[in-house]
Amino acid sequence: MKEKIKAKKRIFIYLLLASVLLIAAVGALVVYMTVRSNTTAVLLIQIVEIALIGAAFILALAGLLVLIFCLLTQRPVKGKLGDFLTKMALRLYPVAIWFSKLFRMSTDSVRASFIEINNQLVKNSHVTVPAEKVLVLLPHCLQQSRCERKLTDNITLCADCGLCNIGEINRMCRRLGVHVALCTGGTVARKIAMELRPQAVVAVACERDLFSGILDIRPLPAVGVLNLRPEGPCHNTKVDVSALESAICQIIKQPVNA
Repeated sequence: MKEKIKAKKRIFIYLLLASVLLIAAVGALVVYMTVRSNTTAVLLIQIVEIALIGAAFILALAGLLVLIFCLLTQRPVKGKLGDFLTKMALRLYPVAIWFSKLFRMSTDSVRASFIEINNQLVKNSHVTVPAEKVLVLLPHCLQQSRCERKLTDNITLCADCGLCNIGEINRMCRRLGVHVALCTGGTVARKIAMELRPQAVVAVACERDLFSGILDIRPLPAVGVLNLRPEGPCHNTKVDVSALESAICQIIKQPVNA
C-alpha cells in the first residue's frame, strides 16, 4: 500500500460504508419478516426482495472495496467490471448525503470528500487527452460584481484589469491551448459541453455545483477545483490559479511550460 486514505477522503468512504450496512440491515429485516410469514404469496414476494437486496448489498460492498483498494494503492480502476462496481458504490451518494444530515455533518464537507476521491481516481487512471479536447469551466461569480463586461457571452472580452482571476486564467488557458468558458449554472455548462464535445473537463465551482456536475457528466473524466469565497458564496469568488493549472496539466498531453 502506497499511502493511507487522507482524512478528507475518509468522510465519504465512511458514509458509503454506512450506506452498505444500511442495505444489509434492510435485508436482515426482510429475512426476519419472511421467516415469520405464513402466506405463500407473501413468502415468494419476500424471497424476490431478499434476492434483490442481497445482490445490491454484494455489488455495493464489492464496489466499495474496489474503491478503497484503488485509493490506497493509487492504481486505476481496471476493466469494465471494476468500473461497474465502482459506479455501483458511488451511486449510493444519496444515502451517504442522508447519513451526513442524520449525523449533523456539513454537507459541503461530504461533497468536498467526494470531489477529492473523484480527482484521485482520475489521477490514478492517467487520463491524457489533447489540449484542444480539454474544456475548462469557470463559474460566473469569479467575475467582479462591479465589472461592466458581459463575459458569460464571450470570456475573451475580459479586459485583464486584474480585479479578478479571469484575465490570468485566460492567459494560462491560451498558453496551454485548452478551451475555457464562463458559466451561469449547470444547464449552461452542459450545453457548452454538448457543443464542444470535450474528452475531459476541469471545472471550478463550489462543492455543491462540482458534486452535481461531476455526477452529471460521468463517464467523462472531470477534475474539480474548489473556488475561494472571501466574500461569501456566489459573489466575487476567486480560485488558486496555480492549482487550476496543475489540474489541467495533469490531463493534457505534452503540457506547455511557462
